Amino acid sequence: MSGDLNSIIRYRAEYQPSDIALQIIGEPKEPYTILSYADLLGCAQLGWARLQNSGIRTGDRIILSLPTGRELITALLGAFWGGVTPTIMAPLQKDFQSQCSQRLAILNTRAVVTDLSVEIPDLLVLPSSVFSGVDDQASEPAVFDGHAYIQFSSGSTGSAKGIALEWSAITSNLQSMADRLSPESLARSCSWLPMYHDMGLFGGLLLPLYVGGSCHLMDSAQFRRNPLRWMRILSEAQSTLSVAPPSALLAVIRLLKRSRDLSLDLSSLVRFVVGAELVSHQLIEAYNEVLVQQHSARPEALKPVYGLAESTLAVTIPHDQKKPLIDWIDPDVLMSAGIARRSDPAAGNRFAVVSTGPAVQGQEITIRDAAGQILPDRTVGNVWIRSPSLMSGLYNQEGFVAHAGEWLDTGDRAYISSGQLYIIGREKDIIIKHGRNLYPDTIEQIALLQAGVRRAIALGIYDSDLSSERLILLVEFKESSAQSRDKVRLAIRSDLIACGYEVDEIHLVDRQALPITTSGKPRRAEAKAMFQRGDLASRQRQIGKR
Repeated sequence: MSGDLNSIIRYRAEYQPSDIALQIIGEPKEPYTILSYADLLGCAQLGWARLQNSGIRTGDRIILSLPTGRELITALLGAFWGGVTPTIMAPLQKDFQSQCSQRLAILNTRAVVTDLSVEIPDLLVLPSSVFSGVDDQASEPAVFDGHAYIQFSSGSTGSAKGIALEWSAITSNLQSMADRLSPESLARSCSWLPMYHDMGLFGGLLLPLYVGGSCHLMDSAQFRRNPLRWMRILSEAQSTLSVAPPSALLAVIRLLKRSRDLSLDLSSLVRFVVGAELVSHQLIEAYNEVLVQQHSARPEALKPVYGLAESTLAVTIPHDQKKPLIDWIDPDVLMSAGIARRSDPAAGNRFAVVSTGPAVQGQEITIRDAAGQILPDRTVGNVWIRSPSLMSGLYNQEGFVAHAGEWLDTGDRAYISSGQLYIIGREKDIIIKHGRNLYPDTIEQIALLQAGVRRAIALGIYDSDLSSERLILLVEFKESSAQSRDKVRLAIRSDLIACGYEVDEIHLVDRQALPITTSGKPRRAEAKAMFQRGDLASRQRQIGKR
């Protein structure tokens, strides 16, 4: 279906008005907030009326910072309806003032919709109550050719930037996802991902609305308080689609292994999409062991994907009815020569890379070297993409910078084999140790496999005596005995050695000591600065310095 979201919602409201579009999950024992497609049209018109009454005009930019609920949906759809360009921020009081000030400076924003405390001169602050109630006054959507939405990057490799997207890019990507994911899978979705994350907004909310499906929405704070509630809802609602980062899915699987009395029926899940982080083969094994064997999930439902905000969301999605593909390669050849040479399955020193599938319709992918030359299959380089869903440009401290050219260098390192994309890591994060390229994403995923490890960040610290970088691993580990600390040290080191990595130092730090983005990705540059300044010294417990 073509057109922007406004025309799609109006079409759905006319031809399927009573169909349930959203079921917003509240606190336990609270009734769901149910919105039909006719209700969504009313929300859009109400939201725009309330924005107009507050002095907001077509072409303005606003910040939305509310938990997932009817008020956020109303404000968001109202902005779209009125040709106002929104951006969504995490509704977290910590650092909210500074984060809000930073985005104001970048975007020249008129207002912020939030219930959090913020005091910024000349900024209009609208509480969520502005977007409650009803309004019978119908209106036509505004005509606006500017940016439809501004998605801020997570800032995992530096300062956050505002990625400007137009409706043509957004709808192109939604259509590409709908084409690759089966109609059966799009009937009933469920998402707890935050709306300020591209996968939560475009994959969790807008995709179901685009195809006319029904979606259960849960605020991410509820997921953090009770992750297993997500699994219960999938089972009770007989959901056909859900999306999540691999780390969240792995954490839930570990909880399920300890909850032997919990019985779930996940057989309705046609697609279980995992992305935003590297997917390990251990996650696939855990998925099969727990969700497939114990809770009736389909083995082919698990779909590791690749995407980025600069291309709205999706770049690759595996085809239907295929289990995840795993490529076993020689880690020594990968790190020394940048070649993904297949390893003998019987070899002890081998490493698994999981395919994220081929490009979705409309996306073109090439792998290139530093000079921009296209590389052959199974050679690691940077991922370049060309797509109608690419951003129109970036907002930063210097203002708006339009995207130049047809192609975008994503900065992600990967290789292609038989049309399948295999992601290795980020170019900016590469650690060079004795001439070998080490990818921190992979090292962190290996550390996260150990029970009790909540988060890990791998760093390269240059050592002039060695004329090379030392591999430092920072690990958040729950408070426990010295014996447990020794055990996790040995386990992590053993797993890393088996995959060809020799770590120089492992430091255990307290819970929540490591810096992360609002979407949960590691802030490696900030962690490196903290480590070098000694900010972690009072909390860390070094184990295994070599």
